[in-house]
Amino acid sequence: MDIIDEITEDHRHIRTKLEALVSPEVATREKKTAFFELSSLLGSHTEAEEKTIYAFAKKMGALKHFALQSFEEHDTIEALMEKIKTAKGSAIRQARAKFLSDILRRHLDEEEQDFLPALRQELSALDSDRLARKYRRVMDAPESSAESYGRVIAMPSRRKSPPLESFAP
Repeated sequence: MDIIDEITEDHRHIRTKLEALVSPEVATREKKTAFFELSSLLGSHTEAEEKTIYAFAKKMGALKHFALQSFEEHDTIEALMEKIKTAKGSAIRQARAKFLSDILRRHLDEEEQDFLPALRQELSALDSDRLARKYRRVMDAPESSAESYGRVIAMPSRRKSPPLESFAP
């Protein structure tokens, strides 16, 4: 798989977790599991994107603006994940989860419809292969995933956040 295919496949998994998180038909326990899994996946995915395609795109004049905007969107998503994690009560948590779903889906759609096709045109086969290998290494790194559902490692990195102790309904 090339880098674009790797990212698009991860986007599919993110959308599946989002759907479970906001679906009224999904039980609270399953939403909690979906949140933990989404948090882990997003942490790994955003770190991998930032270290590969965004780092590459920042060097490309035509793509730099998208990379910079995406860094900001990742920060916003990270902050919203933290707000969901610390929400008091299920109504506010669900409202925040719905908002997360809306902005994250927009981010994924924009990336797939605008950025990734433009990136594909700029990448050589060698660059794509190199970025795909690096992306997968970051995604597979143990520090990029949650150790258990009782403790979530939210979006890695830029902010110190307390471990998830309560995700009470």
